[in-house]
Amino acid sequence: MEEKKYVGGQAVIEGVMMRSPQRVAVAVRLPDGGVDVSSWSSVPLHARNSFFKMPFVRGMFVLIDSLVWGIKTLNYSANKTLEEEEEKLSTKDIVLSVALAIGMAVGLFIVLPKLAVTFLVQGHSMFVSNVIEGGIRVSFFILYIWIIGLVPDIRRVFEYHGAEHKTIMAYEAGAELKPQEVINYTRFHPRCGTAFILVVLVISIFAFSLIDIHHNLWFRILGRVIVLPVISGVSYEIIRLASKNSTVAALFIKPGLWLQYLTTRNPSEDQLEVAIASLKAALGDEEKDVGSVEVNRESI
Repeated sequence: MEEKKYVGGQAVIEGVMMRSPQRVAVAVRLPDGGVDVSSWSSVPLHARNSFFKMPFVRGMFVLIDSLVWGIKTLNYSANKTLEEEEEKLSTKDIVLSVALAIGMAVGLFIVLPKLAVTFLVQGHSMFVSNVIEGGIRVSFFILYIWIIGLVPDIRRVFEYHGAEHKTIMAYEAGAELKPQEVINYTRFHPRCGTAFILVVLVISIFAFSLIDIHHNLWFRILGRVIVLPVISGVSYEIIRLASKNSTVAALFIKPGLWLQYLTTRNPSEDQLEVAIASLKAALGDEEKDVGSVEVNRESI
């Protein structure tokens, strides 16, 4: 039996990006109903240097790599779905939007919870205060996901997110990659970025308790931002363990699977067709049963 490649992906605008150890691909449903598929050769950052491959270090480089390719494929999908040339988005537009989103995330999920605990919660130990802060942070995150999920365009993205998960689950199970088969698989996957974020939020409770030994408020806030790469490295290892059915790690990942009830939706067969086309392109199988899609290699 052929060994399965380690694959991952993300939803983009009207499409799905998939990544294998050798290639990145994105498939997008075009305004005319067709499917455009493009792929690029790519060696992950964490595979380029022995230091980058080290446990608890590789997670940070995986995160950077995912962010870079996420911006690139998001820009690509956005422009493919815009019919008017003057509406096309530049990479600069996307980067600025992502930077603004990151800034808002830092303010909403790091600065605001810390300020709330500092000024509203008094008389508790550092650990208890951080547990309360962590609870506020997780609550903000869940509320944010629920609210944006009410927006029709975001709901479409969540449907493609579900298509991505179902397709990867079917591939990992050795199933035939056809929409009628893939639709039977679960839309919940332990390596999902949603689960990763939730693990980061939980691990941060313990990490931030160490930072709070210092009494200066702004040092504590800045410290939270600085240690995020370390927290992401630990969280990445937990996610990897969970994907290998480690009982202990699976306990960490279970809430992340529950959260996917909000971040994924059941996709249509048309959306699954897009996800399957993307996965096949990432695996180098563009010419095998992809259907009536347009395939571009190294197109941008």
